[in-house]
Parts: sequence; C-alpha cells; structure tokens
Amino acid sequence: MMPTADSSSSPFDPLVVLELVSDTKEEAVTWLLSRIRDPPQIGGAGLLVEQLGPGVGAEEKDNLNLFLVGASLERLLSGAEDLGLFKEYNDGSMRGFTRSNKHNFKDFKGVSSACVLCVRRAAVL
Repeated sequence: MMPTADSSSSPFDPLVVLELVSDTKEEAVTWLLSRIRDPPQIGGAGLLVEQLGPGVGAEEKDNLNLFLVGASLERLLSGAEDLGLFKEYNDGSMRGFTRSNKHNFKDFKGVSSACVLCVRRAAVL
C-alpha cells in the first residue's frame, strides 16, 4: 500500500480510527486520503492521516487499510469555532469560542484546555 504520512507531518494525537475493507481499490484509498488531507480551501478536510503498520508476528494484521486520523492545533481550534463551542470568558460570561480571541477565555492553555476529547473528535468528524 502507499505511504500516508503528510510530508509536513509531525506526531499528532489520533482522534479517529478509519478502517476500510481490505479489498478497497488503491485508487479509492488514495482519493479518500487526499480528500482528508487536502486543505479546506480546495475542498478537503485539512486533517492528518497516518497508516497503521502491518504489525509483527502474532500481532500481524490481515487488513492494512487502517488509518489514524487527527488534526493540527489550528484545525482543532477552527473545528471548535465551527461547532459553536461555548466556553467561559475571562469576565465570567459564557461566549462562543473564536480563534481570534482564544486567549480571552478563562484558563485557555491550548486545545487540550479548550476542548475535551469528545469535542476534539467532533471537530475532526
């Protein structure tokens, strides 16, 4: 099968496991992965994808069409904004999260403080 790591890839926290049937045509896999990776400006999802390895010995997989899907910090923050996530603002009010004023939200220290795991998954899906 073809390599799937992005050329600019760096380690990421996988949020979703994508499994395709083992006999999926390579062209279909290539097309799907490109749609997942391509930036939103050209119709893609702008996500990160990594293929799971074949395993070793007893852990060897029959299906190599297993992929981990995650997102960059900026993509997760964009997804949180798109979802209309409400967070506590520094003045104590609840406001819709936006990337432009992310540091004005109470206890904002990055995506892990802004988004619990289920929200990060929803931002990817």
